[in-house]
Amino acid sequence: MSVVVTLGLALVGVVEASGRVSVFGFLVLNMRSCINDKIKHYK
Repeated sequence: MSVVVTLGLALVGVVEASGRVSVFGFLVLNMRSCINDKIKHYK
């Protein structure tokens, strides 16, 4: 039983980590496009 629980927790951890990474990457891409637009605007 404990093995199943450990595997479940590991799976949840992996899913959570990948979710956070994808959200972080999405935010970084959004910030980059915003900064690029501002740079073009000022030029």
